[in-house]
Amino acid sequence: MVTYRFILLRPRGWARMGLVGAAATVPLAGIQYALGAFNDGLLGLEQAGEFVGASASMVMIVCFLAPWVLRGFAVRARDDDEADEPRSSSLSRLPQPAPHATPHAAPHAAAPSGAHSRPPAQQR
Repeated sequence: MVTYRFILLRPRGWARMGLVGAAATVPLAGIQYALGAFNDGLLGLEQAGEFVGASASMVMIVCFLAPWVLRGFAVRARDDDEADEPRSSSLSRLPQPAPHATPHAAPHAAAPSGAHSRPPAQQR
């Protein structure tokens, strides 16, 4: 079964919301212009342009900074199953050393006593 969670800390979602919100300010400015929120004529179009620029930039700034702000408040949440487990020390998470390899050949015969003490040219 596939489950989906809504996570506020994911930056891509906030960036997409910022782009959609910035694009939504264009028709919103047209609606406000039609309802008479701005002056008539060229001055009203200039005010609508300023509204679009200011509101789009504010939406983008808020949406791009929101994940950074929310990460400051993030805490690690545990499931109920994890709370019952004893807390392990940091040493138990270290990797265990690999076992030593077994020799492939039979051990060599021991050299006679003192055989390696002198260089071969001086042996009698």
